[in-house]
Amino acid sequence: MADAKASYRVMTPRDVDFVLSLASAEGWTASRRWIEALIEHDPQGCFVAEVAGMRAGTVTATHHASTGWIGYLIVMPHFRNAGLGRALMGRAIQYLEVCGVRTMRLDADPPGVGLYRSLGFNDEYVSRRFRFVGTPPASAPAVLPLAGIEKAAPFDLPRFGDDRSRMLRLLLSQSEAAFQTESAGKTVGYALLSPTNTGVHLGPCVAVDGSRASLLVDAALFVGQGRVLTLGIPSTNPTGLDLFRRLGFEETPPSIRMVRGKQRASGLPETIFAIAHGAIG
Repeated sequence: MADAKASYRVMTPRDVDFVLSLASAEGWTASRRWIEALIEHDPQGCFVAEVAGMRAGTVTATHHASTGWIGYLIVMPHFRNAGLGRALMGRAIQYLEVCGVRTMRLDADPPGVGLYRSLGFNDEYVSRRFRFVGTPPASAPAVLPLAGIEKAAPFDLPRFGDDRSRMLRLLLSQSEAAFQTESAGKTVGYALLSPTNTGVHLGPCVAVDGSRASLLVDAALFVGQGRVLTLGIPSTNPTGLDLFRRLGFEETPPSIRMVRGKQRASGLPETIFAIAHGAIG
């Protein structure tokens, strides 16, 4: 079997271009900065499979305070159906378990659902995907710049369902723009905008309601200046789905949010107007 000849090692910054090329070949929205952040956040949790000295596949695992996320499971086409994907998933799961994680999540494209179910993952909800290629707003909306996560992280925690402040700090440091809205000096919404292989990506975008989210989305569209803007949103946020359809976003093929272990730290998905990205929720 080809899997018997495979070896597995920890991903390093030298592998970023390889991961980005695999993701782009799959048609995924991806970012060099995201991959770098994943390696920096969990340097022992991202893996590369090699066959005969050739890189053949990847996976990443990210652990927060009580939950973990798996992403970038990609095997090169001519190495598929040989067990590499299952072996990579096994290493990601084992890493998270060693970290004390008992609840793991991922966003699954349809071809991978069977593998994930066989490894104990169950469907949680549909994760919708949108893109905007229209005309941006003519003027910037009244939002504030987000200079640090000191206010955003406490606001984010109950809504995301876990403390992901370390990852937010990394994403903020690598973002193109970041915004927040406040009420009585308290954060009631924030959003990050990041460059990607296809344009820019909105996420996370978290807000108490649709009106606050609308301001943040308009700010992202204004900064995006006509570039393709992508985002993902839980299907359990009908207000957000209505907002993006009303703004003229077009829907692209969805993925499935899946969970393994006890379904905990689910957060408040009705306040998540854009996930960070598919690898970390």
